[in-house]
Amino acid sequence: MYGALGVAVGAVVRNQTSAIVISLAWVLLVESLLVSLLPEFGRWLPGGAASALTSTAVQTGDFLPMWAAALVLGVYVVGFSVAGARAVDQRDVA
Repeated sequence: MYGALGVAVGAVVRNQTSAIVISLAWVLLVESLLVSLLPEFGRWLPGGAASALTSTAVQTGDFLPMWAAALVLGVYVVGFSVAGARAVDQRDVA
């Protein structure tokens, strides 16, 4: 799911370097801050859902059930995929 999410973010953001920097900043800075400040909210973020699916990281809040984590991460993937498809379609020269 993270692979599809990465492709979708790359489709939304036109510049490759910017897409990588934005993604890394989100994962390493923004999401970490949100989880530390609002642990109950952090489990609904992509990293929290992925952690619930893999059960590799321990967060302050409880994990989502596995089915809910898959659903939440799937919603992020579908949402960014739709946004990426629209962005590419608008930029495409027909």
